[in-house]
Order: sequence, then structure tokens, then C-alpha cells
Amino acid sequence: MNYIIVNTSDLDSIDFADMAVLKDYVRKSLDGTKALLKYSGSQPVSVLGTTEYSLEEIKPIMRSAEWFDPDDTI
Repeated sequence: MNYIIVNTSDLDSIDFADMAVLKDYVRKSLDGTKALLKYSGSQPVSVLGTTEYSLEEIKPIMRSAEWFDPDDTI
């Protein structure tokens, strides 16, 4: 699986048929300005040129204060 981070303002221009997540269920940063997308295989045309991350690279990003609030309870 490959991961990318995009601005939430760009979500409408992305072809979610190529993604392994539905638009309504993307993980967003705490401030709501960024979204995490994932896909397998080659980078989809609608997100070409976006920085790509492996699982090992994305894990620490998702644990950062921008994406994770340790005080947030479910």
C-alpha cells in the first residue's frame, strides 16, 4: 500500500476509483486541512507528483501532533 497526503480542498479533483479509501472516510488532520489517501500499485493520475510514503514512513507522521491528539477519547 502507498500513502499520500493532500489538501482537503483538493479532494473534489481526485478520482477515488483509484483509491483504497472512500472520499467520505478519509482520515483528516486535526485542523481539517489535510487528508490521508492510500492506494496500491502505481500513483494514480489524479495525484501524480504527490509525495508518496510507505507504511513505515507514514506511521510517525500519523502519530504527530498534526494528526493525533493523545487526549482525544473515543
